[in-house]
Formats: sequence, C-alpha cells, structure tokens
Amino acid sequence: MLVKVKMSKAIRDFLERDLIYNLNVLGVIDNMPDAEIYVDNEKAPKGVMVRKDYFNYIYSEDDGFIDEMLESHFVEGFFGFSGLKKSIADKIRTRFMNSWESKCTLYYLPEDALDLSLIKTPVRDIDVKDAEVVDKYYTYRSPWSIHEIREDITSRPSSAVYVEGDIACWVLIHKDDSMGIMYTKEEHRQKGYAVDVTIDLAEKIIKRGKIPYLQIVEGNSMSPGLANKCGFIPHGKCEWFGIIVGVPNDFVELSKNGKELLINELSPELKKVMNLQDLTEKYLYNATFELKKIDHELEGFKVEKAESKNDIKKWCEIVASSYCCSKEKYKEFNDELLNTVTKENSLFNLWIGYLNGVEVSAIATLVYEKEICGLYFNSTIAEAKNHEIEKATILEALKLEDKNYIEFVVLQTSKEKVGLYEDLGFMVIPEEKLV
Repeated sequence: MLVKVKMSKAIRDFLERDLIYNLNVLGVIDNMPDAEIYVDNEKAPKGVMVRKDYFNYIYSEDDGFIDEMLESHFVEGFFGFSGLKKSIADKIRTRFMNSWESKCTLYYLPEDALDLSLIKTPVRDIDVKDAEVVDKYYTYRSPWSIHEIREDITSRPSSAVYVEGDIACWVLIHKDDSMGIMYTKEEHRQKGYAVDVTIDLAEKIIKRGKIPYLQIVEGNSMSPGLANKCGFIPHGKCEWFGIIVGVPNDFVELSKNGKELLINELSPELKKVMNLQDLTEKYLYNATFELKKIDHELEGFKVEKAESKNDIKKWCEIVASSYCCSKEKYKEFNDELLNTVTKENSLFNLWIGYLNGVEVSAIATLVYEKEICGLYFNSTIAEAKNHEIEKATILEALKLEDKNYIEFVVLQTSKEKVGLYEDLGFMVIPEEKLV
C-alpha cells in the first residue's frame, strides 16, 4: 500500500540513484511544498510518486510498485505525467487512453563543463515587469501561464539580455528546476544571446548546488544545437503525457450536452421523422490524440467539406438514403434535413467522402465547448456500405475538423453501430453513469 509521507533522506537517496532522470522530481519536491509524496516503504522505497494538481512525477523501476500505484491512485479522471523516464512512461501509457504527449530528450550540464568564456554580452535577471513579454512569446501560452511565469521570475534565478532597456532574449527555471521558456526576439537572433543567457543561468543553478538540465521536445531542430554548444550532454528520453482513466464525469456531462445540442439543432419536423431514441441509444467518447494514431487509409478515398449548395444537397441525399427505407419517408426526411443544415447559424459542419471521385459517404461534426466535437449522421450509400469506408470517413473528417484543436470526440449512436466505433478505440459510457 502506498502511503503519503514527508520528504526524507531515504527518499532523496533513492531518487539520487538515478539522479539525472529524477532532477525534475527533486525540483518539484523542493519548490512546491504542497506537492503530495507517496511511497511504498518510508525506509526503503521501491518507488516514489509526487502529485501536484493534474501532474504526477513518478520514479520506479519496480513493476509491482507501478501496478499498485495505478490501481490505488489512478481510479478515474484525467491525469498528467511530467518528464517520466521513457521506460517508466511506456509501462503506464499502454494501459490507458492517452489524451496528449510531448516526447523529449533530457540534457544536463556537468559542473566541469561550464564554460563562462562563452558569455559575450552582459546578462542580468529578468525584471518581473517583463513577465507579460515573456508570456506573449511562450509556446505553451495559456490563461494561467502568466501567473506561472511571474512565479518563476520571482522565486528562482532567471537570465536575460536587455538591449536599450528592452528585453531581447531570456531563459527561466520552471518549478521542476528545468531550464525553459527560452526565447530570442526575431530582430536579435544570430547574435549569440541564447548562449549568453543559457550559460549565465547554468552558473546560477550550479551556485545553488543543483545541476542544470533541459527537456528538449522532439522536432525542435534548433535547441539541441544550442545545448551542445553550451556543453550540455544528452542523457536519454523522457516523456510528458496525459491519460484518461475510467469514465470521468466530464465525459458523461459532455455527452448529455452534445445530445441536447443535437436535438436543439434539429427542426421540429425532422425530429418527427427521425427515431431519435434508437439513434442516440449509446453514448461513446474518445480522444483525438488516439484517433490520429490510427492508420486507415483507403486508396482513392478522400473527405471534403460540403459547402456549396450542390454539395450540401448531395450530403443530405446520402444521409437520407442511409436513414430511410421508403421513398415516401425519404423525401420528407431529405427536405427537413436540408432545412436543418442550411438554416442560419447552423452549428453543423458537413463532410462528404469520395471514392475515386464518387460521393459515397457523409458525416457531420458539431463543435462545442471549444475543444469538444460531436459526430452525427455517419452514412454511406448502399453500394459502398461497409465499415472500412465508414471508419475512413470518421477519421478523415476529424483530421480536417482538428484544425480547430479538437481534444475529445463524443457521440450518441444506435446499438448496431457501437462495434464500428469500438474498433476505432471509442469507449462506451455505461448506462448507470447516464442516470
């Protein structure tokens, strides 16, 4: 059983056995006194878990510890993991739905590699009044990032080059003691300022009795060169990621809201000809991160947005032919569907699937609460009715819709189509959760 404890020499000694990988864990413990620390054994721990709000900082090479930790402390909800050693991250990620990831290479600077002669320009601490400037250029800017940046500047060392009184290049220390938020304004690049601030801040960190380290995101082509130039050594791979455990209540509420929004979008006449009870019998959800990993390309198949009058008319015809058995019902359904999706301020985005240039499928997306997308009216023509085309339509439409930074997909569907969505990794919300 994991127990909540205070920091101790036994815990520090355990983490320092793999010191470079645990610099972030130790940093969080040192800088965030309200972070919760859990171990399996206070005197001889086999693992350490540190939790602060959404993020978790884990170190253990023991599978038993990881099993127990996941079973007892990750029951249901959204959980983030920060800078985990790749071998540990792999043991956790494969068990759950993943919502995001950021793969990094961990670099550190040995004290004897610090070369102060590389500094060519005067460097000083960042003035807290420039926190807004730092936030403006921050890659991961968010509504709360300005507060974190101010805290970084006031609580830990920072380094910046100022030109004629204006901040030109800077680097800070995060709460986990990693160096980051590095930036040089466009007009001041190619002047060596990034090296100046990096070496200056590294010296400040070493003087505090700590080891300078960086986590450089894969795909960042410039930072590794800078790190190498400053003497940093690549140590290994680490990962940031998020998981979804169980069926969080957020998805239950989002699904209910999605159904209500769908019903409100439909015209009264369309509701009469649709069997809404059957068509919205099952509720499912997925993360777009998981859907992006699926390789399901069909030769000659593509999806395009239906925007012209002719395309929208064709979209309605495909959906109506899929939903209706009789000619009489088809016309009424088609007419009312057209009225619904062409009304002013309609929330639906319409997509048509083409196989070798011929329209074969249709689907609608409905985006709400900024990062949430609902899927509706997934249809194929009779001649192309198979799950492979339906799956391709879903995936390709979501790729196009994801330009709006969709994080999660929720939907309601009939019992008959549950298997189709489960094949794509969607999870069914249990009926008892919907009560």
